[in-house]
Amino acid sequence: MGIGHFFKNLLSGSVKQPQDQYDDIIEKACRETAGVHYWYSLKATEIKVFSEFVLALSDKERIGFIFEQMQLIDRDRDKFLSLAVPEADRRKKHIRLAFVEQLFRHKLVLDADDIELLTVAFTNYNVYSNIDVFRWPVKSFVSLIQKKYQGLALPHQVEIALRKLQDRVNHSKNYDNRKECPKLTEQIAVILYKPEGTEPIIKPAFFLGEDDFATYANKLISDLPDAEKPKWYQLIAFCQKASGGKPSKKFLDKGVTIVKELGMEKFQATIKNWSAFIVRLKEKVNNGPYAITHTFIADVNAECLKGFIWLCSNFNDAELLQSIAAVADRSYRKIPGIGQTASAIGNACVFTLYKSEGLGGIGHLSRLKLRTKQTSSQALIQRYIEAAATERGMPVEEFEDLAVDDFDLLNGEIGFELEGYKAVLKIEKVGKVNLNWYKSDGSPQKTDPVIVKEKQGEQLAKIKDIAKQIGTALSTQRDRLDLSLRTERKMTYDHFDTYYFNHGLISFIARKLIWRFEDQGQVIDALWLAGNWVNSFGEAVEPGHNNMITLWHPATDTLENVRQWRDFLIAKEIQQPFKQAFREIYLLTDAEINTRSYSNRMAGHILKQHQFNSLAKSRNWRYSLQGAFDGGSDGTAQITLPQSQLIAEYWTNSVGNERDLSDSGIFNYVSTDQVRFKNMRTNEPLDLAFVPVVVFSEVMRDVDLFVGVASVGNDPTWRDNGGMPAYRDYWQAYAFGELTEVSKNRKEILERLLPRLKIAKVTEIKDKFLVVTGKKRVYKIHLGSTNILMEPNDQYLCIVPDRSQKNIAENVFLPFEGDSGLSVIISKAFLLADDDKITDVTITRQIDR
Repeated sequence: MGIGHFFKNLLSGSVKQPQDQYDDIIEKACRETAGVHYWYSLKATEIKVFSEFVLALSDKERIGFIFEQMQLIDRDRDKFLSLAVPEADRRKKHIRLAFVEQLFRHKLVLDADDIELLTVAFTNYNVYSNIDVFRWPVKSFVSLIQKKYQGLALPHQVEIALRKLQDRVNHSKNYDNRKECPKLTEQIAVILYKPEGTEPIIKPAFFLGEDDFATYANKLISDLPDAEKPKWYQLIAFCQKASGGKPSKKFLDKGVTIVKELGMEKFQATIKNWSAFIVRLKEKVNNGPYAITHTFIADVNAECLKGFIWLCSNFNDAELLQSIAAVADRSYRKIPGIGQTASAIGNACVFTLYKSEGLGGIGHLSRLKLRTKQTSSQALIQRYIEAAATERGMPVEEFEDLAVDDFDLLNGEIGFELEGYKAVLKIEKVGKVNLNWYKSDGSPQKTDPVIVKEKQGEQLAKIKDIAKQIGTALSTQRDRLDLSLRTERKMTYDHFDTYYFNHGLISFIARKLIWRFEDQGQVIDALWLAGNWVNSFGEAVEPGHNNMITLWHPATDTLENVRQWRDFLIAKEIQQPFKQAFREIYLLTDAEINTRSYSNRMAGHILKQHQFNSLAKSRNWRYSLQGAFDGGSDGTAQITLPQSQLIAEYWTNSVGNERDLSDSGIFNYVSTDQVRFKNMRTNEPLDLAFVPVVVFSEVMRDVDLFVGVASVGNDPTWRDNGGMPAYRDYWQAYAFGELTEVSKNRKEILERLLPRLKIAKVTEIKDKFLVVTGKKRVYKIHLGSTNILMEPNDQYLCIVPDRSQKNIAENVFLPFEGDSGLSVIISKAFLLADDDKITDVTITRQIDR
């Protein structure tokens, strides 16, 4: 009796109920697994009964077995809504499901009757109930049908069964399968597709999810010439199968074959086009009845895009890699309270940058590592960089040096000839690249020439894009060099000469830094100035080519030499790209020697947690936000220092109650505790006396930065806007309290700079304050928090810096870039020196009170 006839007889009641057919097999399996504690994780292949009895069934018997188990599971579904179901019954249900799923992974021989019968089992429930088609191995079932009828006409009853199944999939309510629903619907549509007339044999394929990207990309594909469409359909259908964290070699090889048939230039041009759209795309905010959600790119489209991005790893095109890096940057951008915009797409981009030929992709990875704040993304990027370095047999630091693009710069400039004009990109400072125009006679042209805009618009856009890339790359390399101070890295003279001193891009930074040249115990500290290496007295020195070279750190030099370097920089008005000569130094205190394994120097502060988290990530620390939820963060910020085999920790604790939570359940504030160091290998605490001087100083400098920027004491509006009443004494103590190393450093710099400023006669430094004598009142600006008190009664003056206005201190020489607090102090001093000219009523009202 065929299975179809059996089913018909079953429904008419002329044969036994299905549980009488194979229940003895299930009972044997239950007895076999009775002693297994973790039965709920058992696979069918781990149960002997499956191989001995189930696989021994004939093809038709297997179909009957599957149908019976699905019917029995469906029959008992209401029973399993109760929590009081005996374990034996739950184990039996698990075994039934495991056997059914495994049979669909085998080569089931299906005929039209079998497909019709099993479709009934897959769809035998009320579509409006909570039961879902994805509880069954429906994807395996559809794949078996597709393989059986590949290139063949579908029997009518199979076509009807598939349409019924497709309808059930479309009505799926399973959120976990939101990516699989449109994929499976499309897979069924491919099986059902019947080309008519001149239609291509390959079914039209488009991005399946509902989002702005799909609307944009699908229209581009629809507008292509008919001859090109089939290959794009094939490519989209292929990329819709992309899954996992990275592609297999088989996926890449097959995909590249399709790309070559399509045309590599057409493929790359389209990916650049899509990338530009994604970078500009803004996520949509959806105010639902229960929660606010964000839509950027639908999950199913993100999966497909992963496939396209992976295929780009086979090309070494600078513009394409730039596009992929831009997509990664956009995808890793954080949505407040949600997380990264599209981490799966970002991770695919990172893989492609790692796998691409040449070193261009690695240069982008170095930049992304510093830009992204997500710990898991930073770790992934670092693993790819390390893997690429290992594949080439060189240290990571040297490998990253090789990957830095020089942009063909010479002395910080690069020129282009267009329509009789010369366009010159010139680095002014880190992050700022100017485009200057010159006429044929060499005279300057103030704006973009009209003829260039009309005839060379595309080339002009590329030049401006190069300017942005140079600015971004320069900022990245500045930050990389700044962070490298904690490693005390040494390099040969030849490596330094090639990848730093004479490198088109990095030389702009390297020639403004102090370097230590060491040869057989002889040390020379020097800076490049006016075509010579000079020491801190301005005397020319000649380092030998046998020297090992490292960045000079003030913690490794005498106080006298550090002061001499600082005097020299100010006298010559040399602005370093980051704090080096004026870097804060943190040496062990007596209290830290006594506590031995921990430091309380930075304990007892109240920080804005989100700001602290962002700062920590920017300095390569790992930290998880603390919230009012189970399994939340342990409150420890960590940084791994592989060069010294140490881990540094900064302990924090959440502060406040339910009123002090963000909308996403994260504590707004944390209090700070100890700083500790641990051995990487043993995880044991380390006596602070054994921590290398530079490592200790750099870690404490980071922690001081976290406090100096994220402390509520730096917020002039915190107390007046409510803050936390219990901690207002802390605000007052910090806002006008003792100076930290950062603020002591500011004090020293101001003592050197004030005589050079036009407000010198009305300013002086007294203890913790820069005192400004205005026309109306005398003001005391705290050198740490930048908060202000007014004499004679120490009345508080609240001035919130307006970033939209021009920075008054912009034209004031500072010996380094990057201390916004120092700029704020100078700006406030200039403003208050002429307090009679202030027009902002929120300020004058306080002054005149």
